[in-house]
Amino acid sequence: MDESLGNKRRRHSTVKEEDSVSLCGSVATSVAGDGSLLDFGLDEETFAVESDREFERKFFVMKEGSFPGNIFALPHPASRERALYLLNEHGELFELLRLDNGKRSFFFGDSVVANGSVHLFFPVHPFFLAIEYLQRKASEHFLTASELLDDDDFPSLKELAKSAKLIDTLKIAADFENENSTDSTTKSFKFRHNEQRLFIWLEERFRILKQSLAANCDENDNCAEDEQCFGILADYLPELVAQRLKERLDIKMPKNQNHQKKKRILAEPTKGTEAKGARTAKRKLTKVLAEASKGSHSIASLFGSNKAHKK
Repeated sequence: MDESLGNKRRRHSTVKEEDSVSLCGSVATSVAGDGSLLDFGLDEETFAVESDREFERKFFVMKEGSFPGNIFALPHPASRERALYLLNEHGELFELLRLDNGKRSFFFGDSVVANGSVHLFFPVHPFFLAIEYLQRKASEHFLTASELLDDDDFPSLKELAKSAKLIDTLKIAADFENENSTDSTTKSFKFRHNEQRLFIWLEERFRILKQSLAANCDENDNCAEDEQCFGILADYLPELVAQRLKERLDIKMPKNQNHQKKKRILAEPTKGTEAKGARTAKRKLTKVLAEASKGSHSIASLFGSNKAHKK
């Protein structure tokens, strides 16, 4: 190959790596069941990336048709540990989980991705993150969604107040009032905890989950049993709420059953104000994830060259 042509191709590949196509197109795969990892309508040269240690590439799995969004450090509803979530422009929430089965690598085009772990954006109903706040802060008084989600330890939590999905659920699973009947904006909506409404909603989620698992389970699998369904749901509930729901559903968990938690990506607790805008996408992924607790990052900021920024 002519040297100038080779350099041109390498520069072209580098540009491809540094833009958002690297994450949202080249290494994101759909879950539609077609088994195709690379069928995104991109030209062949996009995938002909030579192995280069200056790039730390990751594989992300996202729901087909996902919209752009920002990543925030938010409290996990069961443990209140800092975990990373993607909130898209339609108010849909996705938890960032890591699937890692030990040391392995991937062939990708003409190159090798050394880190074989896969990062999954797992859809989570935003109401699960609001349950603990609803019980603790709005047991007696009506609060707006912004007031309800006001937390100095997690300033980005207020972003969920913009989610229409959360607001619609609060109207069903909590007491609801509109101070200004002529104002249809969510700013005038107020909510108060109602235990009966909450558990009616949770019981319905349990039935929906069980039906979904039954429809997708193998005949010889036990994934749609009550105990399994409850274990999945309880992973996103405060402990006392999970215990109360277990009693209402009359779930009998085997004494020797240990529910295995998902490997979620946790953000290290960091003091200080939120970061403004996306940060330079050339640091190691672990450092970027830790800094996410300071504020939001665009998806593309998780991905790029890490050759610079050596300290």
